[in-house]
Amino acid sequence: VVSFPDAPEWIDVNTYRVVWDPANDNGSPIHNYAVYALTCNGEFTGQRALTHSGATTIDFGPATEDNGNALEPGTSYKFAVRARNEVGGWDAGGWNTNVLSPCTELGPLGNSVDATPPPESVEVGIPKTVTSFKELPTRVSPDTIRVSWETPEDVGGNAVDYEVYAFLCDGTFLQQTARTGSGATTIDFGPAVEKSGNGLAVGDRYKFTVRVRTTAGWDNGSWSANVYSECSAPDPG
Repeated sequence: VVSFPDAPEWIDVNTYRVVWDPANDNGSPIHNYAVYALTCNGEFTGQRALTHSGATTIDFGPATEDNGNALEPGTSYKFAVRARNEVGGWDAGGWNTNVLSPCTELGPLGNSVDATPPPESVEVGIPKTVTSFKELPTRVSPDTIRVSWETPEDVGGNAVDYEVYAFLCDGTFLQQTARTGSGATTIDFGPAVEKSGNGLAVGDRYKFTVRVRTTAGWDNGSWSANVYSECSAPDPG
C-alpha cells in the first residue's frame, strides 16, 4: 500500500480511522490488510490490527487491535499498511519499509453539543465463555470451515471480538487461531482469517473452541478449557 486518500482521523478517545488506497493485487484478490501504528517520529508502537477482508478502512483501536490495546489518547500517530492476497503471501514490504500515512489529525473530541449531561457509565463485568454452538462446523471450501456459536447470555451486544481455536477431533491443538474482529458469531476459519494464513487440511475433521472479549476483557475461560464444538461434518463428496 503506497497511498492514503486522507490523513487518519481521531474518532473517539482511543480510536483512529485509517483509510488507504487499494494495493495492486497482481491478479489475485486481496483478502486481508495488516495495519501498523507508529509514532510521528517513526517508532513502531508494537500495535497492529487486521481487516480480515479486502476492506480499505479500519477503526484502529481496542476493538480491532490484535491484543485489545488502545493507543495513547490525544496523541498523533501515523500508520503503515500491508496487503495479503489469495496466493497466500504478504506484500514484499514490511511495516518498517512501507509508505507511511500522514500523522493523524486530532480534533476537538468530547465537546458537549448541548447542556444534556452524559449518561452514567455502566460497568461491564468479565463475560461468561462461549458454551454452545449454533450448528455443526461445515467445510465451505477445500481449506475453510464455517464455525457458528451462540452469544454468551451475559454479553448481549457488548462483544467486541471473538477468538476461535482449531483442534483435531482427538483434542490436539493445531496452533491455529482466528479472530472475528467484531461481535459476529460466525467465522469462515481458513487462510483468509487464520492468524498465520494457514488453511485446514482437506479430508480431516476438526472441532473448535471460542473465547469472547468485551470492553471489560476476555472471558475467564481459556482455549484449552472452553467447551468444544462438535467435530466438523465430513467433507462433501
